Amino acid sequence: NASFTGSLPFAMWYDELAKDGSSTTTAEGVAKTLVQYLYQLNSATYKKEAALIGFTQEFSMDFAQLESDIMNKGRIDVINRVNAAILPNITAAATAYNSGVAFKGGVVVPNVNDFDVIAAMAAQVDNATFGASANAAIMSTFKKYRMGLSKETTGGYLNTPDILNGVSFIGNPMMASDQIIVGDFKQYNIILRGGLIVRVGFNGNDFAENKYSVVMEQFYFDYISTIRKTAIVKGPDFATVRTAISV
Repeated sequence: NASFTGSLPFAMWYDELAKDGSSTTTAEGVAKTLVQYLYQLNSATYKKEAALIGFTQEFSMDFAQLESDIMNKGRIDVINRVNAAILPNITAAATAYNSGVAFKGGVVVPNVNDFDVIAAMAAQVDNATFGASANAAIMSTFKKYRMGLSKETTGGYLNTPDILNGVSFIGNPMMASDQIIVGDFKQYNIILRGGLIVRVGFNGNDFAENKYSVVMEQFYFDYISTIRKTAIVKGPDFATVRTAISV
């Protein structure tokens, strides 16, 4: 028997460490500078998001189309729950916004608005990361749509500033009303161990009660190397960053 009670599969991953050395301008005939990129092999148990759905044999025979609809909703709900579980981990890993003084450069941002906030956070991401730019801003779903209705004093709609081209505005129901995270999310790793697993069988008294059960589960693991955490910046909210760049 190759199983262990209470055990989940292990994920193996490489945590990137700070490199030794860097390239230098080198004259002809002079030895080049040694650069070493360092990694540490880590392991952790995969996380598992799972659901159990029960059906009676009669329901399956009489309402096959409805059963199929329930199965599809179950798959969607499990994957949505994985996404919801990862968001707090991203938030915990994010670096707090701390570059208001540098962003202002001695001059406060006049008439500051929510687009200015995202631009200020994207600037911190771009300044600290690794040859890549901020690619997304995560906020509450309602905030995303309110920003889309931003107007000038005459009632005309404000367009997203060109400086934010390439930054997707993502509404997430798990985000608080004024919460904001901006980052280069390519630096955050989400590893799925295979696809969604669906198994059908008997659970408890299912056989005696003319029932059967469907298990849906997804194994996954998520992480970001410590030196890459500057690629994701949290406000923690629009109000905090708005004050930092306008006072």
